[in-house]
Amino acid sequence: MTRPLKTFGRLTRLYQLLEVLAFGNSLAKARFAFLPDLSHCRKILILGEGDGRFLLQLHKQNPTATIECIDLSAKMLAKAKERLHTHGNPETLANLHFRQADIRDIILPENTYDAIITLFFLDCFNQDSSEKIISKMAPSLQSGGHWYWADFRQPAKGWRAFRARIWLAMLYQFFRWQTNIEATHIVPTESILKQNKLILLKSINRQAGLIRTTLFQKESKKLSRPD
Repeated sequence: MTRPLKTFGRLTRLYQLLEVLAFGNSLAKARFAFLPDLSHCRKILILGEGDGRFLLQLHKQNPTATIECIDLSAKMLAKAKERLHTHGNPETLANLHFRQADIRDIILPENTYDAIITLFFLDCFNQDSSEKIISKMAPSLQSGGHWYWADFRQPAKGWRAFRARIWLAMLYQFFRWQTNIEATHIVPTESILKQNKLILLKSINRQAGLIRTTLFQKESKKLSRPD
């Protein structure tokens, strides 16, 4: 049975403070690591944007792009709108579209977006939901389009793996308590993306491998798998 979310709205005012206290600026760096690679994108979908920090920088970089933000939390969407109206370009705010919805319940048109962005979003779902979300969203990405993903991860071995297990156990316990997320552990999101004809272009790890940012590209006739 799907676990109903309480949404992250109750954490809107504290979310940025909590992440800084826990990880310093590592999550911010993870969000913006490959932002310049999206400079050519003209139609962009962001899932679970949160409080608008990434959206603001993306909007500044791509002022004429049409950007759609889907988030379950009305409070987070309101915070993102407030941030953009305070610090964004007023002449291009009409290019931004906000939608409150559960991504598991919506259908999007195929071959529409130049980029899909999921930053610290897919880790809220169990493997079954993650597979369904990605397989549903991947067709809406244009051929050659990018999927920009950042999330927590579990290193395979050594002290990094031990450290990550402790952090992830605490994080999941806290967020299940506060937001009722369905996930209890990290799922192999990268493998699921690859199964949906997305090719890894680049990646970077932070916090001893606990935090990872990747840029994938949807297969096209001009793009072949690396040997």
